[in-house]
Amino acid sequence: MAILDGRKSQVLRAVVEDYVRSAEPVGSRTIARRYGIGFSPATIRNDMADLGELGYLDQPHTSAGRVPSDKGYRYYVDRLMRRRAVAARELDDVRQRYRAGARSVEWLLQQTVTLLAEASAYAAVGVGPERAAERLRSLEALGIGDGETLLILITSSGMVHHRLLDNPDGVRFEDVRETVAILEERLAGLTVSELGRETLDDIFRAFRRRRRLLDEVVDMVVASLLHEASEEAVLVAGASNIMSQPEFQEVTRLRALLSFLERPDAVRELLLPQTEGIEVHIGAEIPLSSAADLSLVMAGLRRQGGTLLRFGLVGPRRMDYERAVSLVEAVAQELEGLL
Repeated sequence: MAILDGRKSQVLRAVVEDYVRSAEPVGSRTIARRYGIGFSPATIRNDMADLGELGYLDQPHTSAGRVPSDKGYRYYVDRLMRRRAVAARELDDVRQRYRAGARSVEWLLQQTVTLLAEASAYAAVGVGPERAAERLRSLEALGIGDGETLLILITSSGMVHHRLLDNPDGVRFEDVRETVAILEERLAGLTVSELGRETLDDIFRAFRRRRRLLDEVVDMVVASLLHEASEEAVLVAGASNIMSQPEFQEVTRLRALLSFLERPDAVRELLLPQTEGIEVHIGAEIPLSSAADLSLVMAGLRRQGGTLLRFGLVGPRRMDYERAVSLVEAVAQELEGLL
């Protein structure tokens, strides 16, 4: 992508920022009057025409003003956008929210998505670790009286699963705990994909005399680790925020967008290209026809063991990229410290 000269860069930045603010096509007189960049409306008009020919601006048929194209937004994000510090009060809110509850990855990801939605005018999405890559880290049994046992399973990514079981008649809690301890030893470090029938059959043969108890414990392990094993947990928050955006005031477009966000498979596909770090995907750059009107500001955090958490903001192409990028970066830094 060619580098624009200083004057055209100023004009493009002014068009993007004004359009983000107003959602209305931008004219040369508006730029000259509002942004004080020191050029006459005629000069600005010529620069806007040049930017249109270069593909950085589009001109709606019904307006004399210009709007940014995907290429214009991309140039703005890559070369012109200024970093905007997140307010100290907002950072304090983020830290307090993270430190107020549990420390499982699932809980942290849910809080992250909720925080981003609340702090922005956009929807927030997140995808957790791929469950097929999850490994069993620990399996514990806690006796809670009245013939019941609380099973607690923790995976390599920090996901916590628990289930309350009734002890089989005549089985002491000590037997349950011993069975769980031996099962943990046999399964520790195995991934979901390695927990096949052969592995479980070997365990069943070793514990035939405790088959009924083992059935219940293994059911819990399978339910926790194998459920949707080939997929990832998908979280969405703030979808209703999109309703306030002018681009989605039309019922048909709004319905299509909300339907898209309600489909876990679509959201998962939306985030799959995300790698480590912060990335911005704009309009046609997203390889999904149903997401052509959207932009994404996404973060990817790699955890110990190789699992990747992906989360960020979904909004119109007319997104406030300065605010969105700064917010996602700040939240990602806080979350990375906790992980």
